[in-house]
Amino acid sequence: MIKLKEVEVRPTELVYITAVNYQERTFFAQQCKHTNKDLVDHNNSIHEYCKKLYESRQKDEPAIQPAVGQVLCARYKLDSNWYRVMVKSIDNDTQECTCYFIDYGNVETVHYDNLIRLNPAEVPAMTRAPFGFFATMEDSEKLDEARSKHLLDCLMNEYVLIREHGRLKENLWRVELPKVAYNTTFWVASERKFT
Repeated sequence: MIKLKEVEVRPTELVYITAVNYQERTFFAQQCKHTNKDLVDHNNSIHEYCKKLYESRQKDEPAIQPAVGQVLCARYKLDSNWYRVMVKSIDNDTQECTCYFIDYGNVETVHYDNLIRLNPAEVPAMTRAPFGFFATMEDSEKLDEARSKHLLDCLMNEYVLIREHGRLKENLWRVELPKVAYNTTFWVASERKFT
């Protein structure tokens, strides 16, 4: 009888890498398990909900005061539609904040007037969970030219396999991109297991 060596099978997930920020050593991955129709339906729900809230807002009602890390909805300049964002930085002097569009990975400056609070109880359950996630390179890793090139190649791939390496602490998962970025290790902040 042949005895096979036991190997640990770590969870994996297919994703599209849709945005890379070299300065911040981050990338944004969109999950392949969702179809394009899922994403369109999801964003249509968000847009219709926010549009109604925005139109019903009183003219003299003050703009909301965002906080760093807060998840809100913002109107995107190019198409005037509403999408979910995470606030990255704020500037109270200009009444503008820098936001990550969490379902696509874009980073934009948004005026406070173009922000809406999203009440999860009032929108479909599907809209409460991101369709993707940000991953940040570990401090011990260096984003050299070779790794940068591999991450750029990811943007051109149909999909990339991400392998989980375990939980680092509450809401923080360690992941790896096998055969891409030289198995560079990233961490993913998530309220759930990313797979």
